Amino acid sequence: MKYSRILACCALLVMVVAAAPALAQDISGTWMDPEIQTIYEIQNTGNGYQVVFSQDLRDGEICQVTESTYVGGQLQWTILIPSMGYYLSYKVTGSSGNQLYTEWWDNQGASGTEVLSLQSGGGNVGDGGNVPPVGGGGAAPSTGGGNLK
Repeated sequence: MKYSRILACCALLVMVVAAAPALAQDISGTWMDPEIQTIYEIQNTGNGYQVVFSQDLRDGEICQVTESTYVGGQLQWTILIPSMGYYLSYKVTGSSGNQLYTEWWDNQGASGTEVLSLQSGGGNVGDGGNVPPVGGGGAAPSTGGGNLK
């Protein structure tokens, strides 16, 4: 009985990992979260992507990128807004032209989805190579609560 549960759990894990799409377009460039007016500079490293800079445009504060990983075709990063002690994490779930679909969560227990918009840069941002967000096919609406989101 224990082994069948372990096998079922492992099979589910493999299905979840396989469901994460690799990005079909170059997402390097500057992207903005329109809800909190914060920009993120994403660079193509040749082996994936990483977030190298973030700034809150409302007050000009530079945010610290505390983590940026690209594993299995998915980019995920965390920033710290120093003046508030606020941590905010994103995971890219898809891209389409000038939109980057993300899931977000913070250190206060809030979470939701957000569509980041391309401000500058970007590679293949035409109509081809679109990857819809995981679990959906259209633009992801903003959801969730919290102090900043």
